Amino acid sequence: MELESVIVMASGAMESVLAFIRTTGDFSAITKYKERDVTRRFDLVAEQKLQDQLFERGVSARIVSEERGDRIIGDDPSCTFVFDPIDGSSNAAIGFPYFCSSLAYAPKIDDVSLSDISIGAVVTNSLDVYAAERGQGARLNGAPLVTRKAPRYKPVVAGYAYGVSHVPRGLIEFEKDAKVRIFGSIAYDICQVATGTLDAVIDTRDRLSSYDVAAALLILYESNGIITTGDGNLLDAPVTASNLSLVCSIDRTLHDRILETLGQFSNDETETPNRTS
Repeated sequence: MELESVIVMASGAMESVLAFIRTTGDFSAITKYKERDVTRRFDLVAEQKLQDQLFERGVSARIVSEERGDRIIGDDPSCTFVFDPIDGSSNAAIGFPYFCSSLAYAPKIDDVSLSDISIGAVVTNSLDVYAAERGQGARLNGAPLVTRKAPRYKPVVAGYAYGVSHVPRGLIEFEKDAKVRIFGSIAYDICQVATGTLDAVIDTRDRLSSYDVAAALLILYESNGIITTGDGNLLDAPVTASNLSLVCSIDRTLHDRILETLGQFSNDETETPNRTS
């Protein structure tokens, strides 16, 4: 599988969703309620588009995706695709233009982890394409992705803490001296860290799944980004994993500061009113 093929399929998924939104009145109708999320009609459009594109190419593969789970298409799978049809589906449903399709590829089907991902593409609602191939660097719209490093008096971070009853004290303390922006699409946010638009992404909720971040993490890694768990360990997990947390940044000093602050208050449990997105 080539990088360009993954980009074309991820772009096809996003384009199918945008066309569906333009032409269908109830595009955001909920078709299934899940424990932590819902499935909307446009999610299924993207899922079907990916499957159709694989059939057109004669590709037999394992697919791990948010809406249809873990499945095999074709008779002789040789690779795995990790797919989030729309990351930021609530944004898409309300017309907030910040969402993306995320497609990652690994050249194996058994015991696949995030570290096995060799190609990733994230296509935004504006059809910007972030992409990477392991060992070959990251790209934005076909050109090498360049990380902007402008000095700031406060770091600008995406700090996810909503939807849970307990917010870590360390996150609260760190955010006292940071500018916090929460846009609701973590894959898109991670790509913004790669470009330098955001300084860091912090998600302490233990609610992420691998399909949320598989492609974006490779893009950040190929941009010389730093990716760990909240306690500073290397982030790796099966592509079927859930209940993940992470800290991502480009700057080692900032990353260490985040980890130090989270760790300093790790024994303090601060209860906050339950907040939902």
